[in-house]
Amino acid sequence: MVMSSSEIAPPWMYCHGHWRRSLAFLAMGACVAMTAASLWDMQVTAALIRWSQPDFNTIMGRTLFEGHLPGANDFSAIIWIAALVIYIGGSLKRNQTNRLARFRPQAGFVLASALIIALSMVHGLKYFVGRARPSLVLDEAWPYSLWFVFGPHTIAQGPFNASFPSGHTAQAFTLMSIAYLLAGNPLASKTQKRLGWLWGGLALLFTMAMGIARCASQNHWLTDVMGSICLGWLLMHWIYFGLLRVPDQHRHWAEHNRPPQLPWGWELMLCLDIFLIIAGAIMIAGSLRGVLGTGTLWHAWLIPSGAALIWVGARLFRLNRRSVSQALGQAQKEEKP
Repeated sequence: MVMSSSEIAPPWMYCHGHWRRSLAFLAMGACVAMTAASLWDMQVTAALIRWSQPDFNTIMGRTLFEGHLPGANDFSAIIWIAALVIYIGGSLKRNQTNRLARFRPQAGFVLASALIIALSMVHGLKYFVGRARPSLVLDEAWPYSLWFVFGPHTIAQGPFNASFPSGHTAQAFTLMSIAYLLAGNPLASKTQKRLGWLWGGLALLFTMAMGIARCASQNHWLTDVMGSICLGWLLMHWIYFGLLRVPDQHRHWAEHNRPPQLPWGWELMLCLDIFLIIAGAIMIAGSLRGVLGTGTLWHAWLIPSGAALIWVGARLFRLNRRSVSQALGQAQKEEKP
């Protein structure tokens, strides 16, 4: 027997307008945090370097997947691998006989968070900002630049080795996705929600510890770490409620005892669409940087190619989002509180 939604949770849990308000509060908090961090960027980073603990920095920075001994970064990687296994298993036969299918929305959210935050956001911004790391500024007299100043210089080791934002910190922050799955589920029990808040607090502390280690080892500035946390949090909130609509998927299971009829691998397709848009923007920016830097026009051919990638990615993104909205139904209006 399938329970109706009114028998599972009170009506206020089905309102979607609240997530937009909380996203606005997160955005305001991020602005305040980044402004404060910018004022004390060099001072705090220099203090953390003076208080550096080499053993702690090494453990926090290394990972088994790079051929080193186990380290703190392995926690996120293990969760990503587990999510990938559940996602594939839950996608093979999405019906009542497949127990993994019920956990597929959660696994898709974890994977999408990792791909969009720890990969797309980090490497896309590294290319645009081109910020020198503290080791280059403090030891080799490279020019210091603020985190929001795009392209002040070219990084010698390549654009993906730039400082802003911190990739290790963004990877650690993706552990927060588990907190969203527990506390953000409208059908979760009070115990699950408490566990979600507890996990969220621990994930935030772990992310801060990772950021401290990255600053102390002269790999990142304070604003690199804060940028990963603030931007990652905003993106994760949007991915959970707006992009993938995970609560709506939970409600569909509760009301129909089956998954919504969505295209196979649609979460990864949305991530691919975002990759195409970012890749196109990078191509255009690289072309303009080359033309302005060398004075020659041979880089200009990347501009129409990048524009084409952006157009294709944006069009596919709209089509995939439309199919998601149609599958989950238009009765639940996100605009209404």
